[in-house]
Amino acid sequence: DSLRKEVARLTAENAALKEDSDRRLAELQSRVQDLEAELARQRAANAEAQRRIGELEEAMRQSTDRNVRLLADREKICGELRRQLGALGQLTQQGGNLALTLASDILFDFNSFELRPAARENLAKLAVLRLLLFPDADVRYEGHTDRVGDDDYNQWLSEQRALAVYRFFLEESLTHQSEPAAQERIQE
Repeated sequence: DSLRKEVARLTAENAALKEDSDRRLAELQSRVQDLEAELARQRAANAEAQRRIGELEEAMRQSTDRNVRLLADREKICGELRRQLGALGQLTQQGGNLALTLASDILFDFNSFELRPAARENLAKLAVLRLLLFPDADVRYEGHTDRVGDDDYNQWLSEQRALAVYRFFLEESLTHQSEPAAQERIQE
């Protein structure tokens, strides 16, 4: 009888262990399925990421090619603009600034601060170039004369010449404004 009880106990214990083992196996199989599903999602995400990386690399290559073309175009345009500015006067670089020196005998008659008609044409070209190249740049106007005559008079004439060029550019900028009030100020 005790042997039967021991066999019954061991059978019950074995059944409990088998049940526990089956439950753990089912949990592990479920976990393996979850991990396989997650692995499949990660592989799909990785494939999508690789596809997107390829697209981005192609976009970067195209962008780089465009930048190279734009830089080459910019250099051509800047070269042409420098040539045009150089045709108007002597173009030099002073520190971080560009200086364009226009010959006063081209702009003004001797002993005069009235702009010549040809000077107005050249200054009009310069005004357009300035708007294209340096719309927000600060501009400094300087006038010079020869050394003939009194120093005070030459200083006054230099200032008047600088003012004449400044007025010309001011009129040009106001002429290009669409505001009627700005144009009325020019006509006054």
